[in-house]
Amino acid sequence: MFLQPDWLFVSTDTTRKPEANERNGEHYYFVQEEEMAADIVSREFLEYGQRKNILFGIRLDSVRDVIATGRMPVLDVEPRALRILRSAEFAPLVVLLVPPPLSRLLSQDGQHDMLDGSLTQLVQESEVLEYVYRPYVDRVVVHRAVEESVDEVVELVNDSRLERWVPIGWTC
Repeated sequence: MFLQPDWLFVSTDTTRKPEANERNGEHYYFVQEEEMAADIVSREFLEYGQRKNILFGIRLDSVRDVIATGRMPVLDVEPRALRILRSAEFAPLVVLLVPPPLSRLLSQDGQHDMLDGSLTQLVQESEVLEYVYRPYVDRVVVHRAVEESVDEVVELVNDSRLERWVPIGWTC
């Protein structure tokens, strides 16, 4: 994995049953559906969702717990979560990873938009995300090779640690 020693993925709460090799709190917190539903109503989650009748979500206290250890929480969240994260408490570095232009994707893969148009759809959806959420994003990274993109994100994080400014509106 490309995580730096002081970075940590935030564990997700889920109502699914643990698999044999999984331990509570390692990658997931396994909770009862009633407990999670009550905590959702109490607004204790940064984001949550449901897939195949299984609830999952990132608890705000899980993010706070990582920060309290002096480590940097790494989150992969839906853009809606930025309304909560863009605050003085969390002061995130928000990086949007987008695909390269369609022409480059087609030339790299040697495919003609995979017959079903999925590459075109990917690029179009990314353009919409970038347009709508650009005001909340600190940097847009155009994905190239995995190592190059990771190196760019690591450099952005390291640079962001030098000095951070918080907009006055976040302090009110």
